[in-house]
Amino acid sequence: MRSELPSPDALAKDILEFLKLDDCEFLQEIVWDLQTTCPGVGSDETISLAREVVRQMLDHGQIELLRGDWPPGPVFPLREGDFELLKERTQPWDNPGHSEIMVFISIPGTKTIMGRPRVNSPVGMLSSGP
Repeated sequence: MRSELPSPDALAKDILEFLKLDDCEFLQEIVWDLQTTCPGVGSDETISLAREVVRQMLDHGQIELLRGDWPPGPVFPLREGDFELLKERTQPWDNPGHSEIMVFISIPGTKTIMGRPRVNSPVGMLSSGP
């Protein structure tokens, strides 16, 4: 176990290595993994690092973020308001059961997420409401 967080580059490398083995990772798994491997580091610090790395990886086109419901159903690209939610709130990062969205990280162009179909438009999403 470590007493300090990994560098942003090391975390990005870990995320990409994981995505080579699996078709997605839940957003909160990044924070949970950091909290497990660096138990002395506070939640605010782990969420801050995760946000920074995910933003950089998105900017470089290395990953994409998708949203879906639990239990399984189709996954959709994030909507504009979803990105603001990820900036403002901590629940999608560490407590998705109390969040408005469940976010998946994947390599761009992945056709299915955990066997769930990927839909390229959020229109018709069951939980989107009026």
